[in-house]
Amino acid sequence: MQTNRTKLFLDIDGVLLGKINGKVALAKGAGEFLWFVTTYFDCYWLTAHCQDNVEIALAWLQPYAGKGLLEILLKIKPTNFNVLKTDALPKKGNFFWVEDQPMASELKFLEDNGLTRCLIRVDTYKNEDDLVRGLSFLQQAHSKQF
Repeated sequence: MQTNRTKLFLDIDGVLLGKINGKVALAKGAGEFLWFVTTYFDCYWLTAHCQDNVEIALAWLQPYAGKGLLEILLKIKPTNFNVLKTDALPKKGNFFWVEDQPMASELKFLEDNGLTRCLIRVDTYKNEDDLVRGLSFLQQAHSKQF
């Protein structure tokens, strides 16, 4: 297993949970996405469903995920923030943040700190294939590191 892996911060609603035929469901490609990111990245929850407690995130996803997927989800570490998710992000360095709807002030933080390249916008509520696109981006980014 490689050391010094790139950090990846992950939202749930609109990223891992999307809409398929108008109903909230595990996003298309979520299993493959989660396997890949937990294998090759140092993963952290960046969602209101965590707040320093992974059990809340797991409980939120449990109705949509099978046992095998829940075991993968256990590899994702917690973060904590007050209002802005960017409070939990590194102020510099190499990381990715997978988010569907960053707030204007979060986008400004990224811009002010030269980190706009770190944001991967994925919105599985609007586009059910968006997580698959996000996975493809991360696979390419990972392959460029080696």
